[in-house]
Amino acid sequence: MAEKPLYWLGSSLDDLRGCPDAVRRAVEYELGQVQQGLMPSDWKPMTTKIQRSSGSVFRDLGFSDDEAENLKIRTDLMVRLSKLIATRGLTQAQAARLFGVTQPRVSNLVQGKIDRFSIDTLVAMLGHAGVRVQIVVGRASKVA
Repeated sequence: MAEKPLYWLGSSLDDLRGCPDAVRRAVEYELGQVQQGLMPSDWKPMTTKIQRSSGSVFRDLGFSDDEAENLKIRTDLMVRLSKLIATRGLTQAQAARLFGVTQPRVSNLVQGKIDRFSIDTLVAMLGHAGVRVQIVVGRASKVA
């Protein structure tokens, strides 16, 4: 699925870059959901100057290319797990049994606590749910 473009409004990008890492990562998760066509958990409309994203919310926030790619992968996997919970109408307890984890882990997942999950853990959770995960490796494209 193609991601929606992201536009930074006014000083929002600079403001967010100045936030602690935990806050930035929480916002990145929410923006990742929006880029994939989902609603963020909390939002308010804004009217101000618009600034186009570089194409990576994580790079826009000042993360290195390597860390930005890791965060993007984790966000994609977390969104896929969250969508699975929603489409199947699962409670957190049911999702925990399906994913082979505890209910508090599912709570962390749906709250977007990205720092609490590795790529390996998220792939394992999807595997427990019977979802096949494929990894495609290719050349990195240069961003101008």
